[in-house]
Amino acid sequence: MTNAPPQSELPAGLSPESQKCPSVLRAAAFVAGALVFSVAATVLVAGFSEEQFPGTLMTESVSVVSPVTGRIAEIGINCGEIILPDRKLFLITDEELQERVSTAQNQVRQLESQVASAQANAMIRSGQQLAIINTEIFETELQLADFLRRHFQHKFEVTAWTNYLNPVDALASNRTAPVDLRSAIIPRRPDAGEARIRAIISRATSANEVESLEAKIEMCERRLETLRGRSELIAESTEASLGVSELLEELRSAEANLADLETEPAEYSVEAPGYGMTGLIQYSVKSQVRKGDVLVDLFDRDDEFVVVEFPSRMAQQIRKGARVKLVFPGDEEREGQMMEAPSQVTSPARGDQLESHIAVRVAPAGRAWPTLPVGSTVYASFK
Repeated sequence: MTNAPPQSELPAGLSPESQKCPSVLRAAAFVAGALVFSVAATVLVAGFSEEQFPGTLMTESVSVVSPVTGRIAEIGINCGEIILPDRKLFLITDEELQERVSTAQNQVRQLESQVASAQANAMIRSGQQLAIINTEIFETELQLADFLRRHFQHKFEVTAWTNYLNPVDALASNRTAPVDLRSAIIPRRPDAGEARIRAIISRATSANEVESLEAKIEMCERRLETLRGRSELIAESTEASLGVSELLEELRSAEANLADLETEPAEYSVEAPGYGMTGLIQYSVKSQVRKGDVLVDLFDRDDEFVVVEFPSRMAQQIRKGARVKLVFPGDEEREGQMMEAPSQVTSPARGDQLESHIAVRVAPAGRAWPTLPVGSTVYASFK
């Protein structure tokens, strides 16, 4: 009968009991390996079934821009603050206003000088022409006075000869006193026939002179009217030739522009166009801004959504109203609902990107989303 070896000669780590049941050890090792494999497989399957896709938290926003070029004097808000409509956000000093006012004043002074110079030149030119016309008017008035004098004289002669030739008719034409026919009888002298003929000829000559003088008087009056009309138009035509009217119009426009600039405020208050939460404030006090620069964005936190770019291989699962699982920063899980199913990809495959993607807007569903900065990364997966 063979004796068992002493205990000091057994292999390290083995007890006499383990030597007696090696099958138990093999079974334990097999069970442990199966357990590890099962856990790994479960994690792998779970990760594959909940593949996550990154998205961006967004919201409707309105950009508040600077109305003028200037410098920020005051900032009345903080980043992330909820504001109401018409609240004062910024106070901007218009540094270019004084420069524009000075430029407008110089323009007005320059135009005033040009207008005065043009009017002076027009007066000189029109004065020379008016001197000639006034001389003609004076000479014509002298002729008219002479014609009127002669016309009166010859008309009186016609009346006198008529009374001489027709004494009875002349007396009858006087309605102020009764006619004495006996006194109207003029005795006939032997040379009465010859005198009557001379009287008739003299009356006819005087009548012709009256008609001629009346024509000359009418011509003089027309001449005077023409000369006076030319005298009135000379100043206007001379000013028009020198561009006085255009300069006056430019002066009126420049004065109106200067008046508008002088009534403009030196500071502009920028107010909130509506309700929202302020984003990042792009500038600080004393910063220089230009007209149209974005000062701050106002976000409507009541209308948040996540834009997720899903790979095109998920197109069959992208449909309006489909629910997705969202994981926000801090491992906060929420639900979302697809707002639409885009009809085309938003980023085609090219270069290193081997697969095209579809941008989908996901709206809140279920519990309220956590309040996070706009632009935060959110992971989405299909439930």
